[in-house]
Amino acid sequence: MRFRWFGALLVVIAALWVAQFSLRVAPLSVDGPLPGPSPLSAFEGDPPITSAEEWMVRRAPLLRAAFQNFVYGSPPAATPPAIARRRVIDEHAFGGLGRLEELQLVVHGPRGDASFALLVATPRQIRGSVPVVIAPNFCGNAAAVGRRYRALAEPVWLAPRCRTLVGRALARAMQGAHIVRPAFRELLSHGYAVATFSPGEIAPDDARLAVAALARLPDASADRLGAVGAWAWAISRVVDVVSREPGIDASRIAVFGHSRFGKAALWATATDMRIGAVIANQSGRLGASPSESHVGETLRGLFRRYPHWFPRVVETEGVSDEIDQHLLLALIAPRPILLNGATLDRWSDPAGAFRAAEAASPVYALFGRVGLDQADMRSTNLDADIAFYLRPGGHGVRASDWATARAFLDAHFKAV
Repeated sequence: MRFRWFGALLVVIAALWVAQFSLRVAPLSVDGPLPGPSPLSAFEGDPPITSAEEWMVRRAPLLRAAFQNFVYGSPPAATPPAIARRRVIDEHAFGGLGRLEELQLVVHGPRGDASFALLVATPRQIRGSVPVVIAPNFCGNAAAVGRRYRALAEPVWLAPRCRTLVGRALARAMQGAHIVRPAFRELLSHGYAVATFSPGEIAPDDARLAVAALARLPDASADRLGAVGAWAWAISRVVDVVSREPGIDASRIAVFGHSRFGKAALWATATDMRIGAVIANQSGRLGASPSESHVGETLRGLFRRYPHWFPRVVETEGVSDEIDQHLLLALIAPRPILLNGATLDRWSDPAGAFRAAEAASPVYALFGRVGLDQADMRSTNLDADIAFYLRPGGHGVRASDWATARAFLDAHFKAV
């Protein structure tokens, strides 16, 4: 009898396991109308756009102001960080592929200092200036390099899953080998520098702690700024630094962001023209996926689970009907965008992101560039200036995500 009950329990567990995957399957149909309004139509009294010059001079400033007011909040002051300390961690890191340095960055403000550590790995075998990929990490710099170096201290705040070896191992098992560690070897071996930092040092991903951290940033208000906006601001502060580093080509700076950091990467690229390309991996709602979509995470659910990500005024008043995420993608034109999705990641609505990319493409045409140029979500065209990649599996960062990102950057940055 005992074995029968045990066998029945195993059957139930197996059935539930299969069922939960069926619930996570993302719709792959891209039928239906494009997200509105059209990026080229009249907006807030501004007449329709007919040229790239009109877009840059008239429309883009209006849209950036709208996204500040209704989504991401007013950014802190763009104060370049000082390098408080610089030290070489390893001259022959990653099997001799790169040189690894740590830079302690400090942004001075009227209410205190904002400080965070930046790891920069540069390829050893490449001469001349190289492109760089800025990749925010989830579990701190020490974990990002496999905890090989005792000299690297843990950040002041770590997500609960990152605090133990078991937690990090489970995260990697469930969300991919690269959820904790950026693909240093992949990038260094193909001639890219890599810069990584822990955004939790700027604003902890914790509703109880984020408010005080946000108030510390220069000219910032917790009512008018959320963690996503602060993380985007931090990405631009990294751009301040890497663009001045010897051996880095300031004209070839890319940002890779996954999930919440994908949202921050898109907003940083929309507001910082020094960023030459962006890869948003499963960025979801208020990332690349439109707010009006009925698939995946709702805005109400997003604000309830993560009340610190966006300004309080956005949560109380809601996102304006006049803007949606295709307009955020359009703000990045004519720079390249790669959007990554997964078949078992219904929550981030990959089909919605694909439709947003379609809706943003007319702005790329103004610049004589090719926006999204693929018949469906699976027919990835990495040569187009907006590309969409769909892989099997769920939410996370797999080796294939990084391999596709690197190939995309090769196509647009022409790395040696």
